[in-house]
Amino acid sequence: MTESTFLGSYSTSGGDGLDQADTDTATGTVALGARVSGVPDASWLAYSPDRSHLYTTNEDPTGTVTALRLDGPAPVVVNTRSTQGGSPTHLSVHPTGNYLLAANYDAGSVAVLPLNSDGSIGELTDLVTQTGGTGGDPHAHQILTDPSGRWILSVDLGTDSVYVYQLDTTTGKLVPHDQIVVAKGTGPRHLIFHPNAAHGYLVAEDASEVIAFGWDAASGTLIPGQIVGTLGPDPTTPNYPAEIAVSQDGRFVYVANRGDNSLATFSVGDGGASLTLLGTIPIGGDWPRHFALDPTESWFVVANQNSGTVTWLPRDANTGLPGPVAGSLDVPAVAMVLF
Repeated sequence: MTESTFLGSYSTSGGDGLDQADTDTATGTVALGARVSGVPDASWLAYSPDRSHLYTTNEDPTGTVTALRLDGPAPVVVNTRSTQGGSPTHLSVHPTGNYLLAANYDAGSVAVLPLNSDGSIGELTDLVTQTGGTGGDPHAHQILTDPSGRWILSVDLGTDSVYVYQLDTTTGKLVPHDQIVVAKGTGPRHLIFHPNAAHGYLVAEDASEVIAFGWDAASGTLIPGQIVGTLGPDPTTPNYPAEIAVSQDGRFVYVANRGDNSLATFSVGDGGASLTLLGTIPIGGDWPRHFALDPTESWFVVANQNSGTVTWLPRDANTGLPGPVAGSLDVPAVAMVLF
């Protein structure tokens, strides 16, 4: 069986921007398909709730996002809009399907853009520059909706903060609710929620750590908990973790280590409240910016930005552990994998 796959890459560094691919779930093999033209620097990708449209960041100093229609034999660009902030690194679609949320890294701002009935992106309805925290310049790195659909969370690497908002779905405005500040120099990058929706995990790019937290959806409150390193004791390699994921059964968490060029596996305990590092394994490339589990969770597919390769590793469903690299595909300046 093959799974349709999109690969985003940096066109300003020699990549195609956006490519179609197929992943064989029996062997893990990724086969490159057609290039999708008109989508530069597609460093992050997200589907609409019904998967009829794909949205991409265009991570360049001007700051734009692009909508594509997926109802034909090949994706078709619908339109592109400004996020009014440089280098958008992340976007997500609100569960209602009515708004696109984007994080502008250079500007340290988060943007809200309405989505029209035809899937096109409308003019921006809100732009919030994030402030406070530990005193660094803001660098918004992620924006997503919590599992309850009630709250919007933005992770800011520069201010060492996670901001919690409510979204007024009538006006498209963000209403500030809370700000959780972690230790200076932590450099939070991305967070994910456990399937039980009561816990989550925040990966820290600068500190090479994962922070486990509790999540109270009733009050919109994050409760920081255990902190665990992504390389084990006495690491010797400069390391900047990038992506984090949790298995569908909630038993394992995974982190891509840039620098160490490895995939870390954690077992989940205490109902989601604690993590134990089981080990790391080489990912077969340089600078793993992103990885994804295929829909069967039999394979890890890794986007190695600096080596310009996509690699794949098998996964043991019982132990949760990845096996050695099984194959590699050349994809220059690759940034993201989306099934």
